[in-house]
Amino acid sequence: MASDTSVTKSKKATDKQQLTFDVSTGLKRVLGSELITDDEVAIFELVKNSFDAGADKVHIFFGDSNVIVADNGRGMSYDDINEKVAFVAYSSKRDAKRGKDFRNIVAERSHYAGSKGIGRFSSDRLGSQIILQTRPKKEGNVHRLDVNWSLFDRNDREHFRRHSRRLHVNKSFELPKELQKLRISCIAAQ
Repeated sequence: MASDTSVTKSKKATDKQQLTFDVSTGLKRVLGSELITDDEVAIFELVKNSFDAGADKVHIFFGDSNVIVADNGRGMSYDDINEKVAFVAYSSKRDAKRGKDFRNIVAERSHYAGSKGIGRFSSDRLGSQIILQTRPKKEGNVHRLDVNWSLFDRNDREHFRRHSRRLHVNKSFELPKELQKLRISCIAAQ
């Protein structure tokens, strides 16, 4: 009988306390370098993001110390980056698939290539830093987000949200000469 009482007390205490899920920085490694099996798959994931952004041109540049995937897709606003890129495992593509205006959103494309909201982590396989530069088609400024993936690897007990990043606004893209004349958004892994 004593054990029944302790279970009841424990349940009552638990009912009064609310728990929330949190995510450790180790999630980046699991979704990035451990889930993505090789460099080719990582690049393919980034190219899929270009496809999903409506790009009809994708350029892949292999430098001495970096890989750049650049496209002429829709680009992203500050709100897009904040609500989609920085919101782990959220994919607006899933929402678009459910919406009644899906055909308008994807134009002539019959489906999205990715829909899990984790493709950005494939860059972890390619390098310790990611630089995302994007310009929405209706804006003149370039939004730049720099993420140092190695900061997430220091301690798996750290909270993912601890590594927030500042978004910078630039007048133009910072690109290698080979890509400077293109109107594109790009992701560079270094």
